[in-house]
Amino acid sequence: MLLREFSSEAAHEHAEFLKFLENSRSFDESKSHSEDRISPSSLRPVFSTLFYRCAKFHPKRFFQGLPDRYELVDVWLNEPEHTLYFAVRLRETVRWSNSQEMRQLEWHLFVLHHDQATRLLYLASTDKASDHGALADAVGAQERMSGEEMFRPLGRIGRLVFNNLGVTKHGRRNLSFAMYTGVDVRQALSETEKKGSRKSNISGYGWEDGKQITIGCSYKGRVWSKAAGTIPKFIKWAHGVGEKLVDPTISTKDIIANVLIPDYAERLPDAGILSIEWPVELLGRSEDQISIRIPGREFDFLDSDIKFTNAKPVDGVVEFEVTAGERDTPVGQFRMRVEGRAGFTIESLYGTPKIVIGSKESDLAAFFGDYPPLIRFVDLSELDGNILLRAEDAGTVEIPSDRLEPWDWSSVDITKESLWKDGARRLDSIQWSVAQNFINAGFSLVFDDDGPNEIADLICMKHDDGFIRLVLVHCKFSGSEIPGARVADVVEVASQAVRSARWPGRFKELVRHLQLRERRHKPTPGRTSYLHGAPPQLVAFQRSSRFQEVRPAVLIVQPGLSKSKLTREQSVVLGAAAAYLKQTIGIELEVVCSA
Repeated sequence: MLLREFSSEAAHEHAEFLKFLENSRSFDESKSHSEDRISPSSLRPVFSTLFYRCAKFHPKRFFQGLPDRYELVDVWLNEPEHTLYFAVRLRETVRWSNSQEMRQLEWHLFVLHHDQATRLLYLASTDKASDHGALADAVGAQERMSGEEMFRPLGRIGRLVFNNLGVTKHGRRNLSFAMYTGVDVRQALSETEKKGSRKSNISGYGWEDGKQITIGCSYKGRVWSKAAGTIPKFIKWAHGVGEKLVDPTISTKDIIANVLIPDYAERLPDAGILSIEWPVELLGRSEDQISIRIPGREFDFLDSDIKFTNAKPVDGVVEFEVTAGERDTPVGQFRMRVEGRAGFTIESLYGTPKIVIGSKESDLAAFFGDYPPLIRFVDLSELDGNILLRAEDAGTVEIPSDRLEPWDWSSVDITKESLWKDGARRLDSIQWSVAQNFINAGFSLVFDDDGPNEIADLICMKHDDGFIRLVLVHCKFSGSEIPGARVADVVEVASQAVRSARWPGRFKELVRHLQLRERRHKPTPGRTSYLHGAPPQLVAFQRSSRFQEVRPAVLIVQPGLSKSKLTREQSVVLGAAAAYLKQTIGIELEVVCSA
């Protein structure tokens, strides 16, 4: 196990960091006991850098390009990694006084790394008042990169949304600049298509390599992220950006065509609703800090769920309900109406549930008025309140037929989904049959998470050649004893698959969720969520995740779906779920069905 852990990505990163520090040499060993000495292990630069073309790197000449106002505090050179980094301080007069004696002390960090593969110099500094051209020239840079190619790093980012877009307009006598945010981004994109206008800077967020990321790009040559980390992690991030910068196959026009553009929603898309989720403001919190309260009873957030019930696209109306308890009893029903620029309204149709977050209680309808649920459509557009996020080329896609795998269900009652019902185990259920398949396949942990607010019906884990294999299995019973072409048989299970995309990248929270779920079942004699494995193994997986990569898979199991009778409507719903998982966590959806 130990050797396997140290072959993992996390352990490898830590070993690289230690090696990086070991290979870093200070220029001035005489300061080794100085009070001003800075520990290089403490440095955590924000991921932001300028890019210069640079054939040869001469780091020891850096001092020739340093302004006199900088006082050099510490400097290190890592020759094997072609990296120079140093700290400076400067004392400047304060802006609010004309006194020459009153000075403020500023500290700044510089990191210069030469990427030999791309022949680029990455120059990062916390001092953003300059492009540090003299410093770049001193170490061998030829020119600073700028222009349209600076937006190439936006390529290969899934579900990309722009927060801000700056536009520079060339007039007859002057140069003007305008910053657009939110729904005005659509106008900004139109402006950039006009003669005499260009993109100045863009910042946004999306999914890359299975994780949610932030990114910003400037026409003048800077790329940044909200992330921060060790210098080796910064270098790794910068290499990824640099590779895109020099990749001529990335078209900035194609990037713009696939961005999710915000616009005011006057009505709903015709594509149909794929899923509804709790507001992101709730999903980012610990589940045990939230509860739903009704007169005489309180439900843990773990035992609560939100479900779509009806939609009237032309009227801009979505109706949904909040359920609670193991029987998914509705405790509140709501109607949301979008009204374009006028906003949106939330109307309570049934019940008066409250939401409790920590020690604060709020009316749930009022809470939704401030933080509306997130609604996704089959064309993968998203509705957040009265704002619709949609790609310019939004449309439906069908799932390839080779993603469907028929199983033999002859010993299973395909109308029975859950293993447990009314306190009894149903060994002829879909869940039990699927669980046996994973147990026989060597998975050391098979967990039954079936219930309100589930991650998946079954969560399966095993160690596999130095990484953790995590499979989220979503089961759904058939609407009939005979597999067929019913769209309803795939909509809910596809929705569950989409909602589970946020969990693989939050493995610690996933483990916590499972522990809370098992605690719910303890009062029931003979019932446990561990169909295979036990709590110590779950804890062991959590510990291993600190050193091992978690590789997820998402599996839909619907024996009511027939591969030979697959309709376009069914294929489009499954295709939407497959596309979403591919764009976010970068995996292929697998579907188990009937022949």
